[in-house]
Amino acid sequence: MYPAHLLPASTYRLLPPTVLTPGWLLRRTDDAVVFLSQRAANGRPYLRADQIASPSQRLPEGLSVNLLGQFQLADAAWAPVTATGRIYLREYWQPNNAVIAPAPHADQHMQATPPQQWDAYGLAVAEVNGCPLTTTRGSFVVHVLHAPTGWNYWHCELRFRHTTDGWANAPGTYSDHQLRKVGEAIRQAFQEAGLAQPLTAVGSPQDWPAALYDSAA
Repeated sequence: MYPAHLLPASTYRLLPPTVLTPGWLLRRTDDAVVFLSQRAANGRPYLRADQIASPSQRLPEGLSVNLLGQFQLADAAWAPVTATGRIYLREYWQPNNAVIAPAPHADQHMQATPPQQWDAYGLAVAEVNGCPLTTTRGSFVVHVLHAPTGWNYWHCELRFRHTTDGWANAPGTYSDHQLRKVGEAIRQAFQEAGLAQPLTAVGSPQDWPAALYDSAA
């Protein structure tokens, strides 16, 4: 059964970056996490580039992650399994909206995949949020945004804001090809910054106090 502790309540709030700063983010991968022998300036090994994001992904549109605490590693096993589910699950949740119950749709759109079919790595919010990335396609700043969905209150996104144009999402003036090239450049700079960390560095983050996110607490 889909974990009920991931679902938002109508009294929950959106979390500002200042609240997220001490936290850890979890990024799921489709196979075992691979760190390379090459090292970043901070001494950490490079994460394999395609595990930061797919080469075809338009990174300016955002990178999906989860805020650890109530969200545990085991929760990353859940993934959408149908095209309909993928569209439905991308819908963002806003405070005071009706909460989407996990049943009966969970069995249709979500399933917990076996551990050997996925892996994950960690990102420290304090390191990632505000991190500058200099790329061949311009300079960007990474922003951590709380972006809950009806199925996962703890969902966040990494947005990449262009320091000249100011856009954080895909601008309409850029073609798909150009956005893929920008995505490739961001992914390389992200890799070279050594931001990704193994789960051993993450440890076991504590639950977030209800007073931070629940107005009823």
